Amino acid sequence: MGLILDSSLLIADEREGFDLPAWLHARPAGAGGRQCHHFQRIVVWIEVETDAARTRRRRRWTEKLFRRLEVVPVDVRVARIHARIWAQLTADGLMVGPHDLIVAATALQRRWAVATFDAREFRHVRGWRSWCPNVAGPGKASDHERRQTVASSQTGSA
Repeated sequence: MGLILDSSLLIADEREGFDLPAWLHARPAGAGGRQCHHFQRIVVWIEVETDAARTRRRRRWTEKLFRRLEVVPVDVRVARIHARIWAQLTADGLMVGPHDLIVAATALQRRWAVATFDAREFRHVRGWRSWCPNVAGPGKASDHERRQTVASSQTGSA
């Protein structure tokens, strides 16, 4: 099963001692994907940094990370699922962050799970699955993930 990586893993890797490369290395090859909209957000994250040393470190980190990951494009199928989720949430008086909504739509279209530390942000999206890495001490990812599935009649097909 593939995974779409939520930006919460990237943030945790930089700020909180979560070792994302080690966690990815422990997963089978081809098990990670990264939605391209978030790739753009990472490039912005590099470009807005004012400290030159931190910019170089972030650029090296990003280049190394993306050697292992597929950048998953947003296409018409994802756009249709995105619109359907948005309409359902709006009808229910709920909403998810705009970037997370794209992540959820991409994951549903591919029938992949979302790897995230912020599962509550996705809780209203019907049919999504998440993998929440457990951290076994500072900077160490355990081999166990908690899987959460939200039941729904919605499928990932367009």
